[in-house]
Amino acid sequence: MIKERKELCETISDIIREYRNGEIDILIDASHVEKWVSQFSEDSQMIILSETLHILSTWYYPKSKIVDLYLVKIENFLTQKYEYCTDQEMLKEVAFVSVQDVGNSQKKLVDMMKELVNEQYMGSINVDNGGGYKHYVYLDDGLYSGSRARKDIRMLLENLPQNSTLDVFYLVAGTQNFSYTMQNLKESAKEKRITLSMYRAFPLCNNHNAKHSDDGGWEEHESKQICLWPVASLEENSEVKRYQESLKLSDGQTYYLYRRAPWAYDSGIFTSVVNRNIVEKEFLLKGIEIVNSIDNAKGMRPLGYDYHSFGYGSFCATELNISNTCPLVLWWGVNWYPLLPRRTNNQSIEYDIIDFEDETNMPNSDQYNMCPDCGNYFGLETDGGNGFCMNCAWNH
Repeated sequence: MIKERKELCETISDIIREYRNGEIDILIDASHVEKWVSQFSEDSQMIILSETLHILSTWYYPKSKIVDLYLVKIENFLTQKYEYCTDQEMLKEVAFVSVQDVGNSQKKLVDMMKELVNEQYMGSINVDNGGGYKHYVYLDDGLYSGSRARKDIRMLLENLPQNSTLDVFYLVAGTQNFSYTMQNLKESAKEKRITLSMYRAFPLCNNHNAKHSDDGGWEEHESKQICLWPVASLEENSEVKRYQESLKLSDGQTYYLYRRAPWAYDSGIFTSVVNRNIVEKEFLLKGIEIVNSIDNAKGMRPLGYDYHSFGYGSFCATELNISNTCPLVLWWGVNWYPLLPRRTNNQSIEYDIIDFEDETNMPNSDQYNMCPDCGNYFGLETDGGNGFCMNCAWNH
């Protein structure tokens, strides 16, 4: 058991070793992982380690993965979309924007694209926020609430020339907010006579909406829930019940607190439903302790920033940073030892909270086809135009 535990800690640390390299003073090694996991109940620690390894093996994005599965594909996609003969020809005509005034993930991604092009062709890329180019590209590592995207891209649209195009590429994006953000921004782009397209390499399935079909089954729902979402049996836990009551007293909102049908037995990103329930319980209980220790916790939830649940519950990170929509136990650093210390910015917290209330007004699209790649249903808003959903279309 001791040997297995040590191996788990070492393997996890190997995956995240370069996380925010040069920005944090913490040495990310097996001892770092051990210190983090030892804060949970003793009976759950081995399961938390094994599930964390399982999840981060897929949902942690080191620089090499960002380049191979995101930036290289963007190059190829743009060359085909705009019918250039070569990537080099495309790169001369396309400009990458760098406009974010909160955090610096976009700048780092643009710098990574510069490095990639230099290695490939001994060349460079155009970086421009609204000059004389016809095609513009916006890169970002994640879309969660979508509030920062709506703010930054609206401002960008004001500077772009009429009849230009703007292609927006996210490494990871939550499904519920992506469609709403895209529709919202396309309306703004239309007013400016700009053609806006949005894409995501890895969809984070978190749409909590499901409808009954005429035969008593379920239709129009995502088959998997990638984000953490505790099972309904936790409602009987005294600590959870007490925290739930405090939420009702604070703002009287409608909450999507518990995972029920049709996802009650969905393992999500975990290896099993049993292990999912154990990890989510621990993350929720420790997250409640953290939230209760904070004086002003507006929008902060145990499983990450949100307004209508126990937290957004994303369980993913890149070498660049981790979103505050992830469970607090992964990144919070006051009276708690984090696995992935987050780069914070006073403004960034505000941006992540601003428009969560918009989620109650999100439109439901009619889904008429199933994507042969990912198996999810898609409709007019998310049709990639080649028989695949928009998440998978750019791979074909």
